[in-house]
Amino acid sequence: MKTKPAASKTPPRILRREDSLKSRLYRGICMRVLYECDGLEVVRTEMEPGTVLDDADINNLAGLHFVIDGGPVFHVASQSSDLMPGDSIALHDGQHCTVSNPVSSCSSILSFLFKTSDRKKEISR
Repeated sequence: MKTKPAASKTPPRILRREDSLKSRLYRGICMRVLYECDGLEVVRTEMEPGTVLDDADINNLAGLHFVIDGGPVFHVASQSSDLMPGDSIALHDGQHCTVSNPVSSCSSILSFLFKTSDRKKEISR
């Protein structure tokens, strides 16, 4: 008969919409780090209408991006992809990417960013 492992006594950690480990606001774009560990960072990005986010702004967008709200456009190489809520896109390390929000409402994106050694150096600054 197998026994269940003892349950952790640590309560679950809840982050409310306005909470984050760290955040950055610039040019109508708010990026909030919700979770981070050695190789992964979970980020919620909110983009005002007409704003543009370039991978140079945060060094690397390699990871999985899930559109929560709005209609952002991901420009990768020579292709543009209009995404809608529920859509996702996977970007690889080294791919140059720009995200724009051409719609008249805010766009929200939940991203699982894979930290490369360059990105780890930038975050620690």
